[in-house]
Amino acid sequence: MTTTPPSHDLSHTLAHTADHFSGILIDAEHLPDEDHFSDALSLSMDAWAAAGKRLVWLKVPLARAALVPLAAKKGFTFHHANEHDVMMTGRLVADAFIPTHATHYVGV
Repeated sequence: MTTTPPSHDLSHTLAHTADHFSGILIDAEHLPDEDHFSDALSLSMDAWAAAGKRLVWLKVPLARAALVPLAAKKGFTFHHANEHDVMMTGRLVADAFIPTHATHYVGV
């Protein structure tokens, strides 16, 4: 993963890391509280879309599950989950590719 290119001012967005596929991974450890999350997510998504990003990944820890319906209202959908968190995706571009989650493991 890489950091955000300096050509775009994304300093007022949610803490994140850019990936090599024009995607954004929101930092789960620095999510704002419920009162500020929706506005921060909307502003961030607008800025990321303007910067040419295509997809946003949002990991929501179980302890922050109240953020899930707020993200869903912004168009995020479930990608996968485990006992500790849920991963959601939000498209910034309608045809953004979302890879499927692994369904099998190969042991050696």
